[in-house]
Amino acid sequence: MPNLIRPPGQKDSTSFLRMLFLRTEQRLIDEINRKRQRGYVDYAETAALARVQRILKDMVDECWSYVPKMIETIFYKSEAAANGYSNAAGLTAVQLDVVNQLSGNLLGDIVEASSTVQKNMEMFFQIGRLEEGKLRETALKTAAAQQALGSGTARSAVEFNQMLNNQGITAFVDKSGRKWNLQDYCNMVTRTTARQAEVSAILTADPEHDLYQIVKIGSTCPVCAPLEGRVYSRSGADPDYPALSRAFGKIDPNGGEDLANTYLNIHPNCLHSLIKYTKIGKTDKQIQRDRDFSDFGKNPVTTDPRTKKQIEAYREKVRNRQKLLVDLKQHKEYRSILGNDVPKDFENFRDMKYNDGEKWEYTKGLKKYLEKYPTSSKRFYDVDCDLKELGIRIGVPLPAANKKAFVLPEGKKDPYHLMKRMLERNITDDDLRNYMSDAKCMFVQWGGVRQRFVSVNGMVVITKKDEDWFFKTAWKKDDYDAEAIKVMEVLRKHGAT
Repeated sequence: MPNLIRPPGQKDSTSFLRMLFLRTEQRLIDEINRKRQRGYVDYAETAALARVQRILKDMVDECWSYVPKMIETIFYKSEAAANGYSNAAGLTAVQLDVVNQLSGNLLGDIVEASSTVQKNMEMFFQIGRLEEGKLRETALKTAAAQQALGSGTARSAVEFNQMLNNQGITAFVDKSGRKWNLQDYCNMVTRTTARQAEVSAILTADPEHDLYQIVKIGSTCPVCAPLEGRVYSRSGADPDYPALSRAFGKIDPNGGEDLANTYLNIHPNCLHSLIKYTKIGKTDKQIQRDRDFSDFGKNPVTTDPRTKKQIEAYREKVRNRQKLLVDLKQHKEYRSILGNDVPKDFENFRDMKYNDGEKWEYTKGLKKYLEKYPTSSKRFYDVDCDLKELGIRIGVPLPAANKKAFVLPEGKKDPYHLMKRMLERNITDDDLRNYMSDAKCMFVQWGGVRQRFVSVNGMVVITKKDEDWFFKTAWKKDDYDAEAIKVMEVLRKHGAT
């Protein structure tokens, strides 16, 4: 006996699956980052792959129990099957067959995507282990350069995490070579299956009705344009109208015209719907016009029926959709880097991007700065902006990262300059080190090999030679010139002193 369900409590029956796919991909990304932190060790790899397998199994298990209910719910939500609520009727045998077919198709896609992700994760861990030796030398050199800027290894970890969050983990590669991540691919097949269920509910609501029309939706794609507006025979038995399988496509080209052998949609993500077509109330001339328009011989599908205005309207819709998708991805990326310094609400983010040019330029600059210096913060970027407005360019402001610095041995040129400045300005060796240790901000120059530490009591400059740091020069606060005083004012303004 068919399983009776209540009317759905939410408008979008697919929302649970979309949240499930998002959660699963985030858990996988977290697992990769965890694996990177623990290193490529055999026992860690085995445990990590076991956790990956469990994460994917959890996703598939939840889909297995939810998908059939979701598709059946969509059938009941269909306008054509609305009377199922008041009569508490179950689905017919034909409808149950379609539900089972669609459930099987969607679950098959999800299981296949899960398997692909599992293989890609295994390959990722394997490559990481094999490449460890070759990468180690390069990684050490890179880490040394980053530590000179005060960022250490955090930058590479942050960049890697951002890359994973933005690109995801490949679950499917289509014919054009496009890589779909787990979330996007599973969302796409879920949306497509949901639309197929809606179409199927309409087609199976009245077993006695055979003729249906694909509704025109205004601006449409070149694939759908020649197919919409036509009248089709669901069974394919009506000699006056083409079989619906001609529009939906046949799974088995040599198979029958029944719905079970069609894709139940023109293409993935298609928005077209069907309505019953009836000859009642139509004149013979109207019926003949509909018949001729539907005929693939008299009205070939190879001809695009759209006007130039309709084509341009569709292209504009595509451009707007692509723009929306770019903005969605950009919002996610900016939020991952800037956090609450970017509007949490997507519409507010778009409003800033397109209607507040000054703030958008500032936000782009902040993102670029924090991508390059992930251990820094908005405070130091604001310092940089204010100093540039004043025409002061003394390096990149960053949180102070203390160094062990030395005075060069006798006989060298540099210590004479330093010693002279220390004598002239009455600066002791302890003062040099205190200026550095008390500083909250340093200015990085010459690619990081020269750094100026600024504190409330004085400034000190150090330079790097080989692997060591050496004091170059210093100032007491009483010796600050006009530029140094302005620098201190800006640092105080932003709480960086």
